[in-house]
Amino acid sequence: MLPKTGDGVASLDLVEAMLADLHIYDPATGGSKGQTGTNGYWADDMMWYGPCGIGSNYRWEGFVKDHRAPFLAAFPDRKGGNHYCRIGDGNYAAVSGWPSMTMTHQGPYLGVAPTGRALTLRVMDFYRCANGKIAENWVLLDYMDLMQQMGVDLIARSNALS
Repeated sequence: MLPKTGDGVASLDLVEAMLADLHIYDPATGGSKGQTGTNGYWADDMMWYGPCGIGSNYRWEGFVKDHRAPFLAAFPDRKGGNHYCRIGDGNYAAVSGWPSMTMTHQGPYLGVAPTGRALTLRVMDFYRCANGKIAENWVLLDYMDLMQQMGVDLIARSNALS
């Protein structure tokens, strides 16, 4: 059921279309159709706010260099989209669902050598849209759980350092 005013429907539609096209990518460049450019989903000056270990990225090129390319190299078979919760409100949209991704740890990631293990990743994404483009994306990735699945206990590691 949609709100009578339709608030958020366009923002959520934009995010869902972007996510659908994001699944298919060129392994050499990390690029996916429709992400950037005149008819792309993302604003030229987009901001992606990632978790500790990755940080924030300005523009699509920064996002690909600092997050997307290393992530796809480590988890090339990743499948996502188990976002059961979808919310649109005005210029904002959010998607989430746990686990949001399934994948195999096939390459080094954040200093962890490939384990060959099947993993899941819990994700929450919050978006701000403006002028028909995604302008900002706040991403919560449960890296504590992901690292645990890769055999790294971040709490024990932190305690050992102190």
